[in-house]
Amino acid sequence: MLETLKTALSDVIETVPYNSFGKAVLAGGGTYPRAFGGNCVFQGHELQQRLVKAGIPEENLQFTTARERPHWVVLAKDGNHLWYLDPFSLCPEPIDLARIKGKNIVSTHARYPTLPTGTGQIKVSSITKGIRLRLLSPTVDGGLKPVMKYTYRLDTEDLHSKLPDDGYQVLASIRQKHLIFTSLHPDRTVTMIHIDPVSETRTFLNIGEGQKGKWQADTMAVQEMLTRIAEEQGQTYATFDKFINEGLVAYHSFQNQDAK
Repeated sequence: MLETLKTALSDVIETVPYNSFGKAVLAGGGTYPRAFGGNCVFQGHELQQRLVKAGIPEENLQFTTARERPHWVVLAKDGNHLWYLDPFSLCPEPIDLARIKGKNIVSTHARYPTLPTGTGQIKVSSITKGIRLRLLSPTVDGGLKPVMKYTYRLDTEDLHSKLPDDGYQVLASIRQKHLIFTSLHPDRTVTMIHIDPVSETRTFLNIGEGQKGKWQADTMAVQEMLTRIAEEQGQTYATFDKFINEGLVAYHSFQNQDAK
């Protein structure tokens, strides 16, 4: 089973980008290329479909969420093993939570991005009623730094047989502080795009390289980065820009409804 899990997980990480606003676009009546991916639930469905198609019984797959924020992951049961699978974490290695839970250890595993100075890490440890995961990225000087504030505490005692519905996904999208798009490049570096829905300020971050720039239409470097991401997904800069603009419109529309 382990090799099947690795193959499916790597495929989703490499071909299904993370974005936090696609579900709001769809719920608002819009459309966008599936090549731009979706949120953690979207990625979870994509992973589940690949695993079932590869012969993993559906009853072996369960799902759980983080306590701090709406983030869902896939868990695969295999005898005494409980494999953690999370495309958003960019960790291509299934992690056996059963080996860690209840033990005083910190398990370290590789995650993207990969730079000449090193590779990212995910650190996993046991906590009461669950598992703590901390994402780290390499720096240009060979060190490691936290990826924003992405530390999760997964509840491993409250497991679900299916992922949440569309209504939950839209609500989760509009309650985030930023609209986010994360893409893994073929060279195994990662770009994260942040859009502030209030000021509509757009920034991109090459994770691990410490480079951050304002996303402005007349900034050639930024447009080149966005064009690169779009073309890696078989799309154009114009299509990508349209998708993000529609994401902002949908975000504000549903946020106004939620406030009423």
